[in-house]
Amino acid sequence: MADASLHAPGRLKRRARSLLAWLHLWLGLVVGSVFALVSLAGSVLVFHTELLLATHPRLAAFSPSASGEVMGRLLADGAPRGLTALDLPREGLPVWQAYYADGSRAYFAPTDGELLLARSHDGDWLMWLHHWHVELLGGTVGKEVLGIAGWIAFGLLLSGLYLWWPKAGKALSQLRWHAGPPARRWLSWHRSSGVLMLPLLGLATLTGLGMVYSAGFRGVLVGTLGANPPPV
Repeated sequence: MADASLHAPGRLKRRARSLLAWLHLWLGLVVGSVFALVSLAGSVLVFHTELLLATHPRLAAFSPSASGEVMGRLLADGAPRGLTALDLPREGLPVWQAYYADGSRAYFAPTDGELLLARSHDGDWLMWLHHWHVELLGGTVGKEVLGIAGWIAFGLLLSGLYLWWPKAGKALSQLRWHAGPPARRWLSWHRSSGVLMLPLLGLATLTGLGMVYSAGFRGVLVGTLGANPPPV
């Protein structure tokens, strides 16, 4: 009986580790697939402006100049349509870029404010990708689902680190990439690449969560680091 009681904590630890590995596997397959598709869309959207100009070269046929008169007219005309932000013309995109509450965008000539292009996720593949990347095509509900998936993905990163964590002096051997057999090879590649890329993956996941829950993250950062009130 004494020996059994001594081994009980070890058995419980092994069972808990097995359960964590099972959850890591299946949640990783389900949530990780969604997270991978969202990340793939984000990788394409890094080149959003370049792809936009390649698709609509007319937007690049201007010199970047910002007129206060044109900006005032765009702000006045856009307010009834739900204008939320207006990008000034710049070297990379030399036209006015307007954002609206329904997720659509419009582009105006820097010289006179002429409408050059209107885009929405219904008829523009880049906007569709952006809508998928930030809201899973589901508006507010999709954004909440994406936030939950982000928290689960962050938990998967931490659980993977725990499952990988080596004994003292065994870190290098745990990072070794095996050549075979196939199951061992893919497992070793998964573990090693996951650990090596963990800082980048963790930062990308946390900053993505910060965009989903911007108000909460802003409150935590201001409460922790302090900040002046935002200017009116």
